[in-house]
Amino acid sequence: MRLRLDSAVCILLLAQLDLVFGNTEILNFESILSTAFPELNISRFTINAQSTAQLLSLELAPHQPAWSDICDSMNGCSHEIFVKLDLGKNHKGEFVKEHEKPMYSLRISSTPSPPSQFTIAVLTPRQVYELIETRNGSVPIIQDTQDLSQTRTMYARIRARNSGVQVPKEMTWHLFPPLVAEPSNQALFHLVLDPLLFGFVPKSVVPVIWAILVAGALGVWSLRWIKPKLENAALSVSKEMKSKR
Repeated sequence: MRLRLDSAVCILLLAQLDLVFGNTEILNFESILSTAFPELNISRFTINAQSTAQLLSLELAPHQPAWSDICDSMNGCSHEIFVKLDLGKNHKGEFVKEHEKPMYSLRISSTPSPPSQFTIAVLTPRQVYELIETRNGSVPIIQDTQDLSQTRTMYARIRARNSGVQVPKEMTWHLFPPLVAEPSNQALFHLVLDPLLFGFVPKSVVPVIWAILVAGALGVWSLRWIKPKLENAALSVSKEMKSKR
C-alpha cells in the first residue's frame, strides 16, 4: 500500500511539471521574402530567431470535425491563434540578406492534459489577408503590389481540437486540489521557433551534440590509460583462479 501511495504521489507531481509534454507537432519551413501588408493586425504574439519561445493557450474544438471545418468561416475563432514570426534577423541578430533563405523548425509541445491535437500552417502576409477577407464574405482586392515593400514576416496559424481520448469519469480530482488541476478544455502549449543550422540541424540540439562529441573524445583519450589497467587486473584474476585449482 505504501508503494502504491508513493507511486501515485510521484505521478501527480510529474503531471504538474511543464517539462512533461504529452503531444508534439513539428513543421519545418523556409523564410522567404513576400509582399508586406501593413494593415494586418491579427496577432497579439510575436516570436523571432532570438526570442524563440512563447507559452500560449487555446480552447479545444470537439474531436469530430475535420481540420478543414475548424475555424474555416469566421475570424476571432476561439480554437485558433495567429502568431507573428519576425524573421528579418537571424539567430545571431544579423539582418537576413535578400538572397538568403534560412530554414526554421516550428514546434508545439503541449501538456498531456487535456488530451489535445494541433495543426500548424505558416502563411505569408498576403495569404493571411486573403483568408481574413474570405471569412468576412468579401472578395480580396489586392492593390498594386509594386508600391508595397517586401518583408520576411510570416504568420503561424495554429488550431487545436480534442484528441478524442476518453478521460475516466470517476477520477477523484478533488482529493488532491493542490496537486491535480481540475479537468479543463483549455490547452496550454509552448510554441518554439528553432533555427535550422545548415538547413537541417536544430540550433537547440547543438549543445547536446557538443556534449556527445566531448564525451566521446574523452572516452577515446582515457581508454589508452584504462585499458592496460583492466588487462592487468584481468590477468591477475585469471592467474589467481588457476592457482586455486
